[in-house]
Amino acid sequence: EAETALKLAAEADRYRYRQMYISQSRSMEIETGSPVYFLMAHVLAVLGRTMEALEWLEQGKNRMLTERLRLDQTAFEQLPAERRDAARDLTARLQALRIEHYIPGRPIDEIIRETRDVQAHLETMMQSIREHISGFYDFSFSAPDFINRLTPDSAAIEFNVTEFGTDIFIMTRIAQSPRVWCIHTQDFKRDDLNRFMRNWIRRLARLTLDSTPESRASWGRYVVRKMKTLSRRLMVPVHSVLLEKGFRSIRFIPHLSMHLLPLHLMPTPSRHPGRLLMDDAAITYLP
Repeated sequence: EAETALKLAAEADRYRYRQMYISQSRSMEIETGSPVYFLMAHVLAVLGRTMEALEWLEQGKNRMLTERLRLDQTAFEQLPAERRDAARDLTARLQALRIEHYIPGRPIDEIIRETRDVQAHLETMMQSIREHISGFYDFSFSAPDFINRLTPDSAAIEFNVTEFGTDIFIMTRIAQSPRVWCIHTQDFKRDDLNRFMRNWIRRLARLTLDSTPESRASWGRYVVRKMKTLSRRLMVPVHSVLLEKGFRSIRFIPHLSMHLLPLHLMPTPSRHPGRLLMDDAAITYLP
């Protein structure tokens, strides 16, 4: 039931996404839209369909990034000249009608009928626009193809942080076949990540204002403490897999704002205190 509901929500989100090609994009759509894909990835991971989960996860990130890059921009200049004016006129008319819904100067049923007519024209025009603009619908990601590019001694670790916890996908190749483990922890949820990043950025901003040796030393101690916390909350179940397989290379695919964190500085369970993840493997990052 959750899978069906989220598929419908994703279709609604894609409809909203299409509108940014013909009207101003709105940042609020990022918060209301893209989490749908991350939740779908979580549901599929719970169902054991890890390859599908990874593909939905990548769709969500692509959705968010393309929205960010096109924020408050229109795509009229990418349309053929003969259709550009028509698109502008329809968009302007629809925006005026939306305002008129709140401040009606004529019968509301007349406004609603005209709004439906304009929206129908816009939907027809979308087919034309999609022929000339490569956007979200052209995006494709194949988890098996990605994993098959990994070397046998390497693994990719991708995080999906949702309101229900974090899904940790460990991807590698075994006997030339793609293999994915998915580990779920409820100890690190979306609110935890938001709180963690707010504190991290606040401390980092303080360092830029006061870069004395004492401040830099304090920042260093803060990083060590926070990476230890993150390792305990996220990586404890992952370390056993990494140690067992003996990977020499690890590619991190962080979740959204986690890209700001030095995950390679997380400590590992080891007989040698102070040993870091970067001491046991070469660490790289992917978006």
